Amino acid sequence: MRADLGDDHIVGNFQYSILEIFDPKTKAETIVKRESFWKLALDSRTHGMNRN
Repeated sequence: MRADLGDDHIVGNFQYSILEIFDPKTKAETIVKRESFWKLALDSRTHGMNRN
């Protein structure tokens, strides 16, 4: 993203969704696996900001 677009651009164009909520006792490995699942399901590595 170009740095000169400013906060109004971010506010007008950025969106997020909470896809899952985990218990605080959930193992980090489980959360990372679910995160990878959603990145694949939503194709966010290709069409989003998830490059990892």
